[in-house]
Amino acid sequence: CALPISNIWSFCENWELVVDAGHIALIVSAMSRFLNEKELQQHGCAALNVLSRFHKRSPLVADAGGIAAIVSAMSRFPDEQYLQEYGCEALANLWLWSDRSLLFVDAAGISVIVSAMSWFPDQKNLQKY
Repeated sequence: CALPISNIWSFCENWELVVDAGHIALIVSAMSRFLNEKELQQHGCAALNVLSRFHKRSPLVADAGGIAAIVSAMSRFPDEQYLQEYGCEALANLWLWSDRSLLFVDAAGISVIVSAMSWFPDQKNLQKY
């Protein structure tokens, strides 16, 4: 299941096509459906991270349930370093680029970032959030 999500964020050159084709909702749906699939959750966080990097796409990710999906994955797999890194960066992007801060707070976005920082105290990529 993780391969299609991985392909979306790794190889797509035209992000508007990804957004227009409903792939954000597909990623969030897959993450919600396969909660215990660690690889899928990691690739989902990575894909949502890439899609949330720009102000035009961040609100779309947030509105599709991306914040809750990322927080859920981070909570479910707290000891997975790369998932935590992708999740923290995506949440930081969503906080910065979208005006959906209430969704961020309601989904416990701050607490999962703090948790990730405590799980990986020596990882500079996580400590910067």
